[in-house]
Amino acid sequence: MSVLGCLVVILGISMYAVGKSHGLTAFISLFLNFFFMFVVIVGMRKGYSPLVLTGIACCLMIGLNLFFINGFYLKTKVAALGSLITLLLLFVVIWWLVPLLRIQGLGEEEVVEMDMYSFYVGISFLKITICTLTMGTVGAITDTAMSVASALEELMKKKPDISTKQIWASGIKIGRDILGTTTNTLLFAFIGNNLALVIWLADLGYTLERMLNSKVMVAELFTMCCSLVGVILVIPVVSFQMSLVKKQQLVE
Repeated sequence: MSVLGCLVVILGISMYAVGKSHGLTAFISLFLNFFFMFVVIVGMRKGYSPLVLTGIACCLMIGLNLFFINGFYLKTKVAALGSLITLLLLFVVIWWLVPLLRIQGLGEEEVVEMDMYSFYVGISFLKITICTLTMGTVGAITDTAMSVASALEELMKKKPDISTKQIWASGIKIGRDILGTTTNTLLFAFIGNNLALVIWLADLGYTLERMLNSKVMVAELFTMCCSLVGVILVIPVVSFQMSLVKKQQLVE
């Protein structure tokens, strides 16, 4: 068995040991998410619309990460709807900014390394970049949405007489705490994933200014910023939804 296979087995055993059936379900969902992304790649290669494929894949991944793992409850329904709304808003922002930033396609450093290959793939690099950025935000958005929705649902159960304004205020307060840790998580992930890239650009003799303005670095920074914006947007969206749920309960 390869090293990667051993690590996967260790991960599966660890998740089952800690989370039991819930952990096993989460482990299975990892492979299903990989499968969805693989289907999107194959579908793009066969000529299907990248935007349509990405939209379908994002909906499936949101459903998988929330309903398949956590079940059909109030908190998962609110988190799923909030994630979809946030993802749609973020898609509009990405669609508007990517052409302005001109980060689609390959940077000059990557072109030099791949000049022996043909760059004619028959697919718009702009659409591929938009799809990649959109799919890359799903995990952070659903994680934050579920955290806020779960905390607010528990609060509503423990304090049935809580008002809609208190629900909204509590959701924002919970979101602020989550935002701080999530920001650091995304930052450390960015540093870890791109440390080799920074070293490579430094070896090419790039100054700090040129490094930060290089196409490949701007693309990576924009990816991290998109995830952060998604996390920021989903907090008030989910908080507002839970306040509407509480309002409906008071009416009934």
